[in-house]
Parts: sequence; C-alpha cells; structure tokens
Amino acid sequence: SLLSKNGQAEASRRWLQYLSDFLSQCSALYQDRGVDAGSTSNVLACSLSAMHANGIDSIAVEACVGSRGPAFLEDDREARVWGSSAQLSLRINDWRYSGPLEPGPVVRALCQGLPPSAAVLAACAAFLPVAPAQEGPQLPAWVLAGTCFALAIGSRAASRVWTWFSHRQQFFLTKSA
Repeated sequence: SLLSKNGQAEASRRWLQYLSDFLSQCSALYQDRGVDAGSTSNVLACSLSAMHANGIDSIAVEACVGSRGPAFLEDDREARVWGSSAQLSLRINDWRYSGPLEPGPVVRALCQGLPPSAAVLAACAAFLPVAPAQEGPQLPAWVLAGTCFALAIGSRAASRVWTWFSHRQQFFLTKSA
C-alpha cells in the first residue's frame, strides 16, 4: 500500500482537492470536442499538473494504473449495471454513486459515506452542508420531560380524588335513603 494508516486522512484530503482541481481546470480540454489523440496528452499534462499542485506522487499513481488499472477496468466491464446503460455513475472502493457528476455533489456524497472521525470531519468540513441555526423560541428537553412527568402525577392524583369523591357521594346517598 502506498499509504500508512496515519496518512490516509491527508491522502483523502489531497485526493478530494485533486479531483476538484482536475474537474475545474482540465474538463474544459475535452468537454467541447471530446477526447481525441491530440487532446489526450493535454488532459494528461493537466492531470499531472493538478497532482503535483496537490502533493500527489504521480509516479506512484502511474505505476498503480499500469499494474492494477486493467484489472479495475475489467471489473467495471463485467460488473452488473444499475439502471440503464446510458446512465453514468462513479465507482469508488466498490461503492457506486449515480447522482450528478459534478464536483460538489460527488465530494459531498463521498464525505457522507465515510465513517465519522475528527480527521474526516476536518477534511470534509468545506464540502458538507452546515446545519442552519434554529430560530425562534425552543423548548429544552428537560422542560418537556418535567412537564410530562408533572401531568402524569397530576392526572393520577386527580383520578384518585375523583374516585374518592364518587365513593363518598354514593355512601351518603345510600345512607340517607
């Protein structure tokens, strides 16, 4: 493995930043005219530039692609398709994402799929939505629990008083008759 366990969070942060940089800087090279022999080298050069900018060892990546890339492509070719064959999807670590293939939603889905830890939260903080602050008056849980407890005790006491009163009333009605 190219990464130690301690370096995985940093590698994930670098990968996510590389992915964002690649999609924003390099996608213009092939979006308008498609990938052909002339533009493939430009896309590769742009990719290598984005790797170096984010501190990713491009030689190790190329070695991995050379040794394991064909196996990954074969796995993808033989994998059962989810949905129609025209539907585009992204597969990372045997996890399939088939939402919009734009940097923001992809990175948010990746961050939400990772187990929560301090390192993941720090790396993904910029990509995850911030919960809006609640406005207006709020009822603390202890007040709600206390009110429910008081109502339960009060209703039980009222029930006993009513039972006592009705028995007393019957006693006086039967005694005077």
